[in-house]
Amino acid sequence: MGFQKGVSGNPLGRPVGSKNKSSIELKSFIQGQVDLKWLVGKLQDLAEEGDLVALRLLLEYGYGKPLSVQDVKTVELDEKFESPEWKIG
Repeated sequence: MGFQKGVSGNPLGRPVGSKNKSSIELKSFIQGQVDLKWLVGKLQDLAEEGDLVALRLLLEYGYGKPLSVQDVKTVELDEKFESPEWKIG
């Protein structure tokens, strides 16, 4: 005998949408510890050194993900980014 479709096997279990306590604690710890200016500056430094993952993170979180994905191998990058918009001060 199996369970009916859409009916939980543990009706008194964890409520739908409830958060994991350890995730909540970790998120609150990180929010209090991370200096965002330092983090963005570090990503900028790595991107300037040619780290494509750091560059992708800066672009995705700064400007949003692109509507169409282009093969990274076809994109040519300058050796150093000179845009003043990237400078965090």
